[in-house]
Parts: sequence; structure tokens; C-alpha cells
Amino acid sequence: MLPKGFLFSSLLVAAVMVPIAIREEGSGTVRDGIATWLQKEEAPQQNGTPKAAETDDVNDIRELAVGPPTKPEPFSTEVPIEGTPVEHLSEVIRFNVTPQWVMGRWPRVTTELSNLNLEGLRVPLVTGKKPHDLAGSLTYYFDKQQQVQRITFHGFTSDERPLVELLTKKCGFHPEPTLGRGLYMAKWSGKPKSALWVRHVPLAKTSPRSAELKLELELNRPGDGYRLSKQFSGLLSEQQRAGRW
Repeated sequence: MLPKGFLFSSLLVAAVMVPIAIREEGSGTVRDGIATWLQKEEAPQQNGTPKAAETDDVNDIRELAVGPPTKPEPFSTEVPIEGTPVEHLSEVIRFNVTPQWVMGRWPRVTTELSNLNLEGLRVPLVTGKKPHDLAGSLTYYFDKQQQVQRITFHGFTSDERPLVELLTKKCGFHPEPTLGRGLYMAKWSGKPKSALWVRHVPLAKTSPRSAELKLELELNRPGDGYRLSKQFSGLLSEQQRAGRW
């Protein structure tokens, strides 16, 4: 019998796109897998993402973008590799955070350079083991004023509804017609500003806790500034040409 958490851990590996060896016997846990990944991620990486547009429904999202910066979490060696436990997604999906807060909440952080004068701080995110929990990689992109301009998440879940609810109620996202599981966008002047793409994982379900949905989220700060990245725009264009939305 596979050890508890094996499937969830293996899907997290796919989310961050790095090889993590998880054996059938021994400590095949999410934390062990993340620790192995982080040890291999010491060097900064290049990330080519582009610039500039806006969004239609931005009133609610300002709740996530304004207010005093959150105080850094006190660092402790007791904090797990996947970070301080998350009570609600709005704790981590918001714009009023600082690099110090990120460093305090997660004991290991990988820097990710961008060609947009932004520096990304990438962390592992595991919110729990329930169907609606998320497992994957979360990245905050900061500008020279130490403000978050973009948040991305790549990972897995079995139930996307809590994330969709947060994005639709607070971030101005709306569903788009699609042949897939789900496509949600926030737009500015009719053009996509931020997007969430939900896809089925081509994997047979072998347990009630198998994460069977793949999530691709890019959330850009409202107003003048950064628009949907070249990578995400290309992904959507490819699906549009295929007639999937």
C-alpha cells in the first residue's frame, strides 16, 4: 500500500516541474519532497514574462492590494518547509505583502529573476489534505518599490471552488465559455489582465484524495501596469485556436 500523502506529494512535484524522488517505503511525504526540491533550487532562474495592461472589475481586488504591509512572521525552525499553515487562501493570495513577510512565513525561498524589472520569490504552497486544498508553487513578483505586481500559482487540487470564489468575489474574475473544466478571467478594456485555467489531470483516480485538477493562475495588480504574461497569453491563444474557448 502506498504511504499516506504519496499521490498528493507526487502531484506537487509536477506543479513545480522539478524531479523529486519519493520512494514507496520510508518518508514519502510532502515535506520531504519539498525539502529535496529546495536543495536543488539554490541558483536564481530566469523567467521571461512581459508587460502592461489593466482590468474591468477592480473594485473588490483593491481589498487585497491596499492596507499596511503585513508584519513578518517570526522565523522559527519549527515552521515546516511548506510554510505556516494557511487558514484561508486570502492570507497568501493578496498584494499587500512584503519580501520580509514572505521570508518569515516560509523557511526556504527561491529567487526568480524576470525581464520586467521584477524579482520573484517562489515558495511551496501546501494548504492541507482536503479535496479543496492546494499543492504547488506560489510566486510573488516584487518591483523596485518592494510592491507585489504579480502573483502566480501552478499546482493541483481536487476542488477548485474555494479558489474560484475568492477570485470572483475579490478579484473581478468571470467565467469564460470553455470546453475544459474552467477558465476565469479579469479584463481591462476587453483584454485579459489576469486568468485562472483549470484542467483535468490525465491520470486515473486511485484514491479519494487524488488531486485531479491542474491549476494555472496569474493574478496581476489592478490599474496601469502589468498585463497577462506572454507565456499565459500564448497558452490561451493556443487553446483558442483549438476551439476550446
